[in-house]
Amino acid sequence: TIQQLQATTSTSIQIDQEGSEFADAKKVTVRGSAENVAIAKAQIKQVLEEAVMPGEGEVEERVSCPSTLVGRIIGRGGETIRSLQGGSGAHILVDQNYPEGADSRVVVIKGRPDSVQRATAMVKDLISGEPGTASQIIAKHGVGSTVTL
Repeated sequence: TIQQLQATTSTSIQIDQEGSEFADAKKVTVRGSAENVAIAKAQIKQVLEEAVMPGEGEVEERVSCPSTLVGRIIGRGGETIRSLQGGSGAHILVDQNYPEGADSRVVVIKGRPDSVQRATAMVKDLISGEPGTASQIIAKHGVGSTVTL
């Protein structure tokens, strides 16, 4: 999303990964022309608002994941998490706000109820060490989303 915002607004966007006095707050620096910075700021605010509030008919599920297994959820270069998102139809995010040395991380799953249910089952299977690749786990739970006619 940051790369998309930079490309569409012709700006440079940097997020300070160091902690702040507020657990969820991160300093964001936007560089560019005044007009492009204003556009980028508006788009960043919109992205943050959408991230905080699930859309109409959407739900959110949080799954605890041991820190040692986060790599299994994300996969090499993000390949596994993208496959899980595509296979379930839900948005999956590993929360990057965690205390140093924490034993577990939170996986946030958002989307339509059927998609979230499917993605949650997939993530839990990966965490529990269910045998098989991400592709096999996705196939086990079905692909896509359920549409009610």
